[in-house]
Amino acid sequence: MGVADKIAIIGHNGWVASHIIRALAAHPFHQPLRILARQGSSIAQLPSNVEVFHYAWDDYTALHNALRGVDILISFLGHEVLKEQAKLIRPMQEAGVKLFVPSDLALPYTDEERTNVQVPRDKGELEQELKANEIPFVVICIGNFTSFALDSPCVIPERDYSQLANEVQIHGRRYAEQPHRSRWQKPTRDYVTAGFVSIFSQAGPSELAGRLIGLNELRPTTLEIEQAMAKQSGRQPQVSNETVENMAREAQQGRLDALVRKKMGDGSHTAVRSMDEVWQFDSTKTCLEELIRRSPIDDPPYIAQSDGTLHFLDKYFQS
Repeated sequence: MGVADKIAIIGHNGWVASHIIRALAAHPFHQPLRILARQGSSIAQLPSNVEVFHYAWDDYTALHNALRGVDILISFLGHEVLKEQAKLIRPMQEAGVKLFVPSDLALPYTDEERTNVQVPRDKGELEQELKANEIPFVVICIGNFTSFALDSPCVIPERDYSQLANEVQIHGRRYAEQPHRSRWQKPTRDYVTAGFVSIFSQAGPSELAGRLIGLNELRPTTLEIEQAMAKQSGRQPQVSNETVENMAREAQQGRLDALVRKKMGDGSHTAVRSMDEVWQFDSTKTCLEELIRRSPIDDPPYIAQSDGTLHFLDKYFQS
């Protein structure tokens, strides 16, 4: 079982990583959780009962020492350093790491979808390198976080964030020709955290290697979201339309956001290829109506407000 494995995490300061680290550190594993912290990064918010090993990407010895004795390495590295994960391959091999969990927390993409968009392309290239070097790995996908989909400023054109509960416009725009039938995977941060604890406390490397695992909390359609918004505010949300074809064309120009919307519209926005790959565990699932009432859903929000995010969808909602 997973409780006997030595788990290490690289990429500890992220929006979801910090929550997962606290939850794993609190679980009664047989060995303390190890954190690989890049030299110069803050470790002030880490739990007191974790081990900390410092590393630098150009210091092979430090990486090897940090991985010695580790059974499972989980990566939460951000988009800007996804390519650096390839530098972990040799030290993982020599340290005898039994399972690698590459940074993902998103969607699986086809080879065609990966061609023009950097983030999924980087993930795909890493998977190929892992296979070529016979590094056992498991991919854990979630879809998109609820906070990204329901209340991040880049998808809501509201200016007054305090009015979010009554003025939400999320998915009040239909990124699809047939939006009412497309279900979109949207878990909360708490659910993803509980899922990671369940996976790595119940299963070991040999049970997880080679799998694509999805975490499935909420799978609403556009129509269900619009109905929940109308019920909360007492009026119908504003709606703007977009087509799958337009989003596909923009994705070909390297736009990750367009690729995600294209997948929302064509029905392929799901964390796994089949429901047989969804990890089953006991946890309370949050209902859509409760999430619509929250303002914001998480604190801090998934994406900070900026001029660019606040005006991201102005072209769809000109007053």
